[in-house]
Amino acid sequence: MTDLENGKDTVQMGMVLSLLQRMGVRVSLELPDEVANVFHAEFDKVTRRRSLKSASRPKPAQVSSKFLSG
Repeated sequence: MTDLENGKDTVQMGMVLSLLQRMGVRVSLELPDEVANVFHAEFDKVTRRRSLKSASRPKPAQVSSKFLSG
C-alpha cells in the first residue's frame, strides 16, 4: 500500500488489483469496439495456457490410511 501511495514505479498491477479487491473496490474495464476482439482473443489464450499448465502438474501422492496407522 505504501509503495502505491508513494507512486513507486515498480508497483505491480496485479498487486494493486488484489489490494482493491480486498478493500471491496470494484474495477471495470471499458474497451473501444475496435480492440475488444483483440483483448478477448488474448485473454482466451492466457486462460487456455493456464488451464493446460495446471492440468499438466503432477498430482500430490495419496497416502493410504493403512500406512498412517502404523
